[in-house]
Amino acid sequence: MSEKSTLSTGKYTIELENGPSKVYKLDENDTKVWVCSVSDPQQAMDIIEGLILVEHKRFYHPEATPTIRPAE
Repeated sequence: MSEKSTLSTGKYTIELENGPSKVYKLDENDTKVWVCSVSDPQQAMDIIEGLILVEHKRFYHPEATPTIRPAE
């Protein structure tokens, strides 16, 4: 028997199952889009927290652009 529960905040959802926790985001059409799967529910919550922080930064500082360096 498998148990399934859901955590959600805003447009983000974590589906908890006996396997990995799956993170989803609602897009502009309210379609659920898979973001990632992780084995630890705490990591899934940390990922959502980071995504929310990035969205707030882009809202308040639209001139900020993401920077990814090969060493990171």
